[in-house]
Amino acid sequence: MRAFNKREKDILNMLYNISNDKLEFFSYHLQHKYFKDLNDSALFIFPKREEIYLYIPKARFDNIEERKGAMTELMEFITLINFLREERYLQLIPNEDVGKSELHVIRKDFDKIQIEQSSKNIILNKNGDYIDPKQGQYIFNSDSKIIFEGVKLPTLIYKQVIENCMGLLFVSEELKEFIRNKFKSKEDIRYSRNQVATWVGISLALIFGILGIINPFNNKQNYFQNNYPKLNSNIKNSNDIHHDMHNIIKILELKKDSANNNASKNILNNEGL
Repeated sequence: MRAFNKREKDILNMLYNISNDKLEFFSYHLQHKYFKDLNDSALFIFPKREEIYLYIPKARFDNIEERKGAMTELMEFITLINFLREERYLQLIPNEDVGKSELHVIRKDFDKIQIEQSSKNIILNKNGDYIDPKQGQYIFNSDSKIIFEGVKLPTLIYKQVIENCMGLLFVSEELKEFIRNKFKSKEDIRYSRNQVATWVGISLALIFGILGIINPFNNKQNYFQNNYPKLNSNIKNSNDIHHDMHNIIKILELKKDSANNNASKNILNNEGL
């Protein structure tokens, strides 16, 4: 499993809280748990026209860097979901009816979609936020003040959203376990434990080494003090053995001289001298 940034971890935590007991379309979870709570933009999908628009809060839209950031967040989200699907941490059963709808609006507080008969405005919620079809790039509040501005996204993004976000969602237990373990896989945990064991061993070795460096003189001093009587006794025994060996060598030399003298006398007698 790869590393994840904070925004991606927020998405993973959202997925963790999705129960598999009651299957829902992923778009449902995105509407109620992602767009607005984790992402302040809104997604408008027109399946029959194969078009997709990202509506960004007006203040962010007017700042070019903030606008790029909003679009980057959406790309990051799609990339993450695609990765999780490829790694089989998420399963998505395609929704065959998605193309039959005129419009999908994905944002938590845009939950009461209706057409106003007199103006033909698209009413988005009970607060009266709306879209005027003649100025479709804007979302107005009930006071007709622009609160969102939209940007049309490429067809490639439309296809990615339909493929990765519009089916029945099933979150694998393996992904939930990964999130439960603070974004660590079994391999990561095993590696961390081995690493901890290694460092504990190294630390203990260093501690013993430091103790050995700190106390060597005291250890030696204690050794000589404690064992001096035995060493003194050994030295004495060694001196006794040396003295005995010296005496033995003298006796052997005397015996050798005596044997030589006897041999010389015998030779003289045999020669008649």
